[in-house]
Amino acid sequence: MGAGASGEPPSDAPMFGALTETHIEQMVGTGAWSAQQTALQNRATFRLWIEFHGDRPVDRYSRRDASSFMGALRKLPRMHGRSPSLKGTMRENIELATRMAQRGGKQLPLLAMKTIKRHMSALHGYWDWLRQHGHHEFVANPFAGFDYPEGKPASELRSMWSDADLKRLFGSRLWVGPEVDRRSAAFWLPIIGLLTGMRLEEIAQLHTADIRKRDGIDFFLVHAEDERRTKNANSVREVPIPGGLIALGFMTLVAERRRTNSKRLWPDLSGQGPDRRLGAYYTRRFTEYRREIGIYKPGVDFHSFRGTFETLILNAGANPVFVKAIMGHSTSDLIGEGSRYLKHVTLKNKLEAMNMLKLGVDLGYLLPNA
Repeated sequence: MGAGASGEPPSDAPMFGALTETHIEQMVGTGAWSAQQTALQNRATFRLWIEFHGDRPVDRYSRRDASSFMGALRKLPRMHGRSPSLKGTMRENIELATRMAQRGGKQLPLLAMKTIKRHMSALHGYWDWLRQHGHHEFVANPFAGFDYPEGKPASELRSMWSDADLKRLFGSRLWVGPEVDRRSAAFWLPIIGLLTGMRLEEIAQLHTADIRKRDGIDFFLVHAEDERRTKNANSVREVPIPGGLIALGFMTLVAERRRTNSKRLWPDLSGQGPDRRLGAYYTRRFTEYRREIGIYKPGVDFHSFRGTFETLILNAGANPVFVKAIMGHSTSDLIGEGSRYLKHVTLKNKLEAMNMLKLGVDLGYLLPNA
């Protein structure tokens, strides 16, 4: 319940923040949300909303409030709350980004439209849930009917890694020379991303127990248990460890982690941001490093390893259904209703597809005895 503003009668509607956790717990508990990441993202959205508009009775928010929040999101730096220089409030960071743009200096990357849509959809869903469960009867959902133009400027489109940039990356000091640490996340994460197509957070959150073996094939188990998270239900999967990764000494590292009873495969990574994502911690460092060695290009980032891997094995003739199973994508667009009956692509089929990968750069110099 909340008192009305001057001249308004008291409201019998719940405060915005009073039922957000109940909403989240119910959505996760009923299986409506298949991943803990969705819960974390919704919590972040609700925090932003309260920060921007305050915690009021839900009937005291208007369509204009929803519109102004979306407008603020469109001006919000992408690294809000994650970069050391962007620890201020939404309004402070928007003002900072605006000032920098007006002065003609370095422009801060802003939230992608898909992220804005996700925030607005979370709020739309909360309003619907409040009505459906009898917490308040709204005249209309203030978050309904917004448009989210999907077009991106060319600078924001992801591209493949070129052979030349891969050579420069893996020929730099983190992989060659006296500074090399073959036990570090910095050494292994890009290699695993390139040779398996796994997402950054999937790799960064790996536990030693997630490295398994069945039928003679070592594999990564990608799942959402014990603080780990997945993008969606299709992301839960088994990804074979290809021969190239084994040749580079990856299983030796795993054996060392097991000897020292290390729970996490990458103990040198720390969580960052409101949802303590290990990938966010690494992303900033990888961006800084690419700038340092002179290969930074907008749209070519860690996620581009994933696109590079997928493109190369498809061009090599890998079965597209097997590739989607490796990547954690739905197969319904390829085989339609048949995807309901395709319960399992074997590790053997996945591994054979992955071993079709042919890079345009020789990484033989990274072998342990090279």
